Amino acid sequence: MIAAYMQHEYVCEIKSYYVKGYMKHISNCEEAKVSHKYLKDLFSNIDDIYTFNRLFVDELEACGLDPVSVAKCFVKNSNGFEVYTQYCTNYPRTVSVLTELMGNSETAEIFKERQMALQHSLPLGSYLLKPVQRILKYHLLLQNMVKHANKESDVRVQEIQSLLYGWEGQDLTTYGELVAEGAFQNVQS
Repeated sequence: MIAAYMQHEYVCEIKSYYVKGYMKHISNCEEAKVSHKYLKDLFSNIDDIYTFNRLFVDELEACGLDPVSVAKCFVKNSNGFEVYTQYCTNYPRTVSVLTELMGNSETAEIFKERQMALQHSLPLGSYLLKPVQRILKYHLLLQNMVKHANKESDVRVQEIQSLLYGWEGQDLTTYGELVAEGAFQNVQS
């Protein structure tokens, strides 16, 4: 399903860009001279976001192509999305710390070298914005799923109707949503 694929890509990005890409490198780089507090302020609770999304993607993948299961998965994990609240709340501090760190030419050079080593086209600041942007995209993803699920249902009803050769009754789509389907047999009396 598209939702699981997109979520899987996002989890890989978090791991690559933040966890392995910058956070660990900068915390181990003595030349960077970035305190633990600054690192915490810079990356906020990105570890929590990574952990939540890693588990969430596994559950989404288990849903397969069933939009109802995907919707239930989102509802079941709704409390997990609270990690984004903390990140978004701390984001102004993240920007402030990054601006201050980039004001030091040595630290700015270390960040630039890391960006080139990781072959990232964008600077760290762009990637730090991604979780803020991501939380805003979930409702669009769900709306897209609803749109496709409705089309799928309409197409299925039309397929069933076309199988009813000689059906002279009212158009089946006027009866509402398809709730169940299965094999049936025409028994003549």
